[in-house]
Amino acid sequence: FTFDVKRIISSLTTLKPDVTLRECLSLAEAWDGSGLAWQWTGFVGDDLFEIQCREIASERGYLGYVYRNNKNEGWFLLNRK
Repeated sequence: FTFDVKRIISSLTTLKPDVTLRECLSLAEAWDGSGLAWQWTGFVGDDLFEIQCREIASERGYLGYVYRNNKNEGWFLLNRK
């Protein structure tokens, strides 16, 4: 999978690297305990990102929850390229 971040805030511009998010996603237990979700964990520069996402039935894309350096960044709409 590769992702394009559709909606970002200025502090998250580094979340849109051209190569870093091209790693394989894995299935994981959702952080909220609601079942399985796709997960990616990796470094973008010096920052550790953790993303869990699920497909949105009404759109072409995924709703992802993002942590940067163990701090909540919030929800983002991720589009599949």
